[in-house]
Amino acid sequence: MLTFGAPDEVRDMVRSLRPYRRYPGFAIASGGGLHGSIPLANLEAYFDARRALDATPAEWRSLGRYQGRES
Repeated sequence: MLTFGAPDEVRDMVRSLRPYRRYPGFAIASGGGLHGSIPLANLEAYFDARRALDATPAEWRSLGRYQGRES
């Protein structure tokens, strides 16, 4: 789904996992990791949908970005 689906399909897939959040230890993850062939729009849809389930930090878009330094 992440590689070949549309962003709306990715969001729907993640949202469909909502009922399972009530189980202790439940985690949302991409089996096999995230690969370079996944379209950026699908990755954004994936993490936005995870955010809606409180499975990703609200500030995920800014985490890990190089902030640069002033000399």
